[in-house]
Amino acid sequence: MNRNLHIFLTGQPAVGKTTIIKNILQDVKSNQCISTNLSIRGFYTEECREDQHEQEQQQQRRRRRRANSEKQSVTSTDTTDNNTNATNKIQTQERANRKATKPGGRRIGFDIVYFMEDDGSGTTSTQDHPPMVSLPKRQPLSRLSERPISKKCPHVGNYLVNIENVEKYAVPTLLRHKDAMVSNDGSLCQRNELVILDEVGKMELLCPAFLPAVNQLLDESLSENSHDVALKFRKRIVLGTLPTPRYGRVIPAVESIKKRNDVIVLHVTKSNRDELKCILLDTIGKWLTQEPKEEEKEQEKEGQEGCPVITHTLDRFLYHGGKDTFSSQTTPKNDVGKDDSSAGVGVHHGTFIQDVVLPCEPLYPNVNNNVHNTTAALVIPKVLVLGETASPQPSDKSYSYCERTMWTILGRIVGIDYSPIKNIHTATKDGLETFIRLKDKVLAKGICIWDVYATVHEDASTRTERSIVKRQKVTQQGARTNDIVDFLQKHPSIQKIVFIGKKAHASFVRHFSLPDTIVQHNISMVIVPSSSPANTKMTINEKVQEWKKALEEE
Repeated sequence: MNRNLHIFLTGQPAVGKTTIIKNILQDVKSNQCISTNLSIRGFYTEECREDQHEQEQQQQRRRRRRANSEKQSVTSTDTTDNNTNATNKIQTQERANRKATKPGGRRIGFDIVYFMEDDGSGTTSTQDHPPMVSLPKRQPLSRLSERPISKKCPHVGNYLVNIENVEKYAVPTLLRHKDAMVSNDGSLCQRNELVILDEVGKMELLCPAFLPAVNQLLDESLSENSHDVALKFRKRIVLGTLPTPRYGRVIPAVESIKKRNDVIVLHVTKSNRDELKCILLDTIGKWLTQEPKEEEKEQEKEGQEGCPVITHTLDRFLYHGGKDTFSSQTTPKNDVGKDDSSAGVGVHHGTFIQDVVLPCEPLYPNVNNNVHNTTAALVIPKVLVLGETASPQPSDKSYSYCERTMWTILGRIVGIDYSPIKNIHTATKDGLETFIRLKDKVLAKGICIWDVYATVHEDASTRTERSIVKRQKVTQQGARTNDIVDFLQKHPSIQKIVFIGKKAHASFVRHFSLPDTIVQHNISMVIVPSSSPANTKMTINEKVQEWKKALEEE
C-alpha cells in the first residue's frame, strides 16, 4: 500500500491557501492523538509588512524632501503661489499614501517560516516519544526594491529574491535527514511525517536546488530500503500550495507536479475555503490515525502498492484546470504579488520558471462546448474570422476570446448587448451567461473564429517595453503562426475569410502567400474595420454595418 499522501492547494492570490495550512498546522499540534506520533517539517511563506511607526517616519521624510524640493524651485516673484502648490501636492500625496496603505503597514516582501525536524525545542508529549515539532523560525525570502532592479539580479516583479535563504533554510526542510530517523534511545523512529510545502512558486523556483528537492520529496518512499515491519507502515503527508494559471500563463514545473498520478490538487475559493479546511483536517487526521488492515500488510509484504484512500467528500474540491499540454512560447509580465502566476521574473540560473502562455484554440460550430444545444442540427462552418495575435487561453475554455471587443459588434448583429469580459474570475454570472449565449448564436451562423499568429498578445494596460519589442518581432519572417491552411483543409465548406483589420490581412498574406487551398476552393477574403475602440475613424454603428455586410452569405 502507498503510505505517501500528496495534497496541494491551488487558487487565486490571497484566497486563503496559506491560512488553511496554518490553521491545519495549529489544529494538528493541538490534537494529542495525532501529534504524539508525528514529525512536522517544511516551510510556508508569509507576507512581511512594514511597521506602522516606521512607515509614518518614512512618509514624513518623503514629505520633507518634497517640500524642500518645491521650495528650492520657488522664485522671488511667485513665492506665495508656489508654496501653495507645494502644499497641495504634499496633501495629495499624503491622501494617496493613506489609501495605498493597508492595516499593519504596506507589504515590503515575504518571509520563509520553516520547521526543522526535532531540534530539542518541541514539547514532550510522552517520555519515550516526544512530538518532533520544532518552533517555527523565520528568514527573509524577498524584499521590495525601491530602485530599478538589474536583470542579472534574481527577482519577481519589484521584489528581490534571496535565493541563498531558499537553499539554506527552505530546501533542507524538504530533505529527510538520517539523524532524524533515530530516536533518543538509538532505535529507528516510527513517527509519521507531515511536510509543509508552501509554495512551489516563482520566487522559490529561482533557487536551482529547490525543484530537485521537491521532486525528491515526492518521489521517495517513506519505507524505502526498510525491512522493519513497523517502519513500512509509517505514513507521510505532503501538504503544499501551487499557483493557479492566470490569463493563460502556466509554470511548467508547477504543471508537471499537477499531472503526477500521486498528487491531489484541491481548488480553494473564498466560498469554499472554510468548509475545505474542516474536511481536509478531518481527512488528514483519519488517514494518519487509521491502522493498516491485514490485507494491506499482506500486499506490502508481497511488494504490491496501492493509492491512499481519500474520502469522497474531497471530490467536489478537486481542481480540473491546468491539465492541458503547454507550448514553449513564453511571454513575461510584470509582477503584482508573490503567488501571481502572471508575474514577471528576473532571468537567473534557476531555469524552471519561465512563463508559458497558451493561445486560444479556434472556435467553430459543434465542438469544444461551443454549441450547448446538442439537439440542434449540425452547423456547417462557412466563414472564418481571423484576428492578428492570439488571446490567452483561460482555465475554462468555454470563455475563450471573451475579452475581445469583436463580440460587441457581433452582439449588435445578432441582437445581444455585450461588454467584453477582461477577467473571468471577477466577472458576474450574468456577464458569463451572456457571453455563452452570444458565442453560441454566432457559431450557429457558421462563423469560425481564430487568429493568424499563435503568439498571445499583451493587454495595452500592462504592455511593457519588452513586450512591445516582442510584438514587433512577431511581425517578422519566421514568427509562430497558426496552421490555418490545415484548418481550411479540414473544413472545405468555408468560403470566406474575414480579417479583423488591415494588420491581420497583411500578416496572413506575408506568411501564407495565398496558398493553393484558398485558390482551389475559391475562398474570398474580406477586410473589416478593427473593432478596437482605438479605431476612431468609424463610429460603432458604421463598424457594425461593415461587419454585417462582410458576414452575409454570398
